Amino acid sequence: MRRRVGVASVVNGKASDHLFTKKSSEIDQNAVGKLGANLDELKEKLKWFASKHQLELQTDAAFRNEFLTMCKSIGVDPLASSKGYWTKYLGVGTYYYTLAVQIIETILSGADRHGGVMLLRDLWIRLERHRPKFLRDSHISFDDIFHALKMMKPVGKGCGYIKTSSHIDQGLVYCVPEEMKQDQTLLLKAVGESGKSYFKIEDMIDTLGWRGSRVKTAVDQLIRDGIAWVETGADATGRQCVHYWLPGLFLNNSFEDD
Repeated sequence: MRRRVGVASVVNGKASDHLFTKKSSEIDQNAVGKLGANLDELKEKLKWFASKHQLELQTDAAFRNEFLTMCKSIGVDPLASSKGYWTKYLGVGTYYYTLAVQIIETILSGADRHGGVMLLRDLWIRLERHRPKFLRDSHISFDDIFHALKMMKPVGKGCGYIKTSSHIDQGLVYCVPEEMKQDQTLLLKAVGESGKSYFKIEDMIDTLGWRGSRVKTAVDQLIRDGIAWVETGADATGRQCVHYWLPGLFLNNSFEDD
């Protein structure tokens, strides 16, 4: 026969629950207190580091990237806001926001020719050539450009990078008024991977495995945005054909800036 639970057992059980809850609360408070102390200590150490290495953070691209990697490993994002705590004392966020603005201005200055799409290598050359006065002592790296592009994501999907090769400088950086559609991105990636500056509809049908109507829709959008040019002519056999050119892949830095 099972023994019934007595009143004393119930009371003792409730008392144990109360003690457990109280102890858990004390542990949570202690944990929060220690976390706050650790965060304050981390802030002080980063402030000290920034004051000691401010010049290197602003002028040394490799040092800047190593610092961001270190911050990421401890859960700190100095690029989260241009006016946040970390930016106030480290100045790194301000640097990248300034670079982001320069990237937009550089790409848009030639948008009438390439539609807002450039090889990363060409963008980097232009950024280096036309650095603002206060950045003249700071060489810009590809990593700097990627960090700056990352900071623009909250604004929208009109700016980004498309990887087209194992060589990152052969990738495409774009800055367009509206969001870059996925099909447009995949099409640009496929053309970039081909190593050519032009393509034909049938080539993309074979490469991407899409229906002709889907490829044509993506191409038409690239044409409307000024990213692709159309050339009608004859092939080697004399048959009429249409080639689509991406000026961002061949206009590079051989032409002068506006």
